[in-house]
Amino acid sequence: MDKRQNCKLRLRATKQKDKVKSHDVPAQISYHKLKPVFDIRCDHHKHCLEQFGAEVKANFASTIHKMGQMTWQQIETAGRRGLGYEPISVSQIKPGHPIKLSPDDKVKVFRLTDKERMAGVRLKDEVFIVLWIAPKHDLY
Repeated sequence: MDKRQNCKLRLRATKQKDKVKSHDVPAQISYHKLKPVFDIRCDHHKHCLEQFGAEVKANFASTIHKMGQMTWQQIETAGRRGLGYEPISVSQIKPGHPIKLSPDDKVKVFRLTDKERMAGVRLKDEVFIVLWIAPKHDLY
C-alpha cells in the first residue's frame, strides 16, 4: 500500500469517527415514564397533614407509597377511583384557601379513601406538590 492510499484510509476513518450518531445524542426525557416525587407544602391550618390524626396520616403515607411505585403514565391511566386523579380547575377550589395559583394551573385530586382527598399540582417534571389534605372532602 502506498502512502496516498494509506492517507485516504486514515482520512475516511477520521471523518466517520466525527459523525454524530443518533445514539450519541441524549433523547428528550419523558417524565411520564418516571416515578413521582412528592413535595409536601400544605402549611395552612385547615388542610395541613399535621392537623389530622394517625389514621389520616397512615392513609396518606400508604397512598403516596403505592403511587411512588408507579410511573406517571400508570397513574394517569389508573382512573380517579383507583390511584389515579381527578383534574379540577383552580376556580373550583373553595374560597379561603391561602395558596395562590395561576388560573391556568390544573389541580390534581387523589383519593386517600372514599372520603379523604389529597390535592396539589404537578410540575412539568416528575414532582407533585401536595398543597391540601382534605379528610372530609371539603376542598371543592
